[in-house]
Parts: sequence; structure tokens; C-alpha cells
Amino acid sequence: MSDELDGRSMNRSQSLVGHRRLRRGALACFVSTAAFALLAFPALGGSTHPPRPKRGGNYEGQSTQVLPVEIHVGKSGKKVYGDFVEMLVCETGQPYMYSDNQGPFSPEFSFDAKLRHRRSFKESDSDDEDLPDDSSYGSGNLTGHFVDRVSGKFYSARHRTYRRVKGKFHTHLTIKDGNGKAVHECDTNTDFSGHPHPGSIRFKAKLQRH
Repeated sequence: MSDELDGRSMNRSQSLVGHRRLRRGALACFVSTAAFALLAFPALGGSTHPPRPKRGGNYEGQSTQVLPVEIHVGKSGKKVYGDFVEMLVCETGQPYMYSDNQGPFSPEFSFDAKLRHRRSFKESDSDDEDLPDDSSYGSGNLTGHFVDRVSGKFYSARHRTYRRVKGKFHTHLTIKDGNGKAVHECDTNTDFSGHPHPGSIRFKAKLQRH
């Protein structure tokens, strides 16, 4: 992932992840015996250097679904790129799995988002996608409507670099059969009994040393 991907919106791939407040400096000032001199000679050399995520850094970890997450910071330090493996459970209590000639595997979504205030990000999107045909989910040419949202914040600064990131995400998938009829509703917040539960899936990741 690189900053060349700036134009890319949140998107979804069918492959697993394969790899991967302000802190002020000391102020120095010269004070004269006169009060007006104190105003005339403010702090010198007191430039502020707030912490920020490591440019070009990779942060790896996992979600509360115990699945891998990865967040990459662009070289400019203005955008972040994420790859999250996720578990979507349908109303039947059955997990949705992509199926192809290499076997079933969990969905993964990728996103890019602008970094706000040097430490936080937030993105949401929806997308229609052709799904692998699988009669266990429905007949004909299956399609899916995905609705995703993700947010996060970098924290735990050391030497003016944030070492960790945490946040939450949520995905809802509507599976439609070849006639365009919705046949399944699957969600990251559905448990294996088929019952939904409130809240988003949370994640944590830490800066990797490479």
C-alpha cells in the first residue's frame, strides 16, 4: 500500500491478509525586571512537536473476533490504509464464507481514510459486489450489498511517535440471489445463534519493527 492509492475508496478483496494530547516542548524565556519586558520577550525556542503515527509504518494486531487487522500509514503521513479480515454471521447462525477452487475463507475489506488531527480516522461506504455462486446461500448469480464503517485513533506516544492504534468497525452484508431477491442478512454483530447484538467489533494494533 502507498500514497498512490489516494483515489481509492473503501473496497473489498477476496484474499486474506498476507503479511502483514499535544505534547509540548520545553519553553525557554528571558525575563527582565519590568513587567512590560515580560510581554515584549515571549518564550523563545518553544516550538511544539506533537506526536504522530510513524510515516510508512505498519501497525498489526487483531480484532475482538480474534482475526488479523493491519493498518499502514502513508509516506506523507496524511492517510491510512487498512486490511481487516472479518467474520460475517447470517441470520441462520451460519458464517458467510467465500468459496472458490482454493477453498472457503473469510471476507476481508480494505479501506483508505484521511488522518485527522494527526491521530484519528473515520470512513464509511457501501458497495455492490458479485459473489461466488454457492447454492448453500441461494440460487443463480449471487450478488452482495456491503455496508462498512470503521474508525480509529492512534495513541501511546513515545519519542513523538504513536506506537499503537485502536478503534472499531462494522459490516453488514445483504446476499441476493439470481433474481435480485434478498435471501440472507449477514453481519459482524450477529452471533452463532443468529441473534444480533449491539455495538461494533473493536480492534487494537501496534507498530511493527521491520
